[in-house]
Amino acid sequence: MDINNYDELLDKAYEKIPENVRKLSRFEIPKVELRIESRNTF
Repeated sequence: MDINNYDELLDKAYEKIPENVRKLSRFEIPKVELRIESRNTF
């Protein structure tokens, strides 16, 4: 596959997807809040 053709196809695909899907961010695990009481962890 020609790299120029690939770039054109990629541009067309990006035009068809919604803006919120294009956002480039990684999933971040939320900070855990816990407390230990006796043998139980909450």
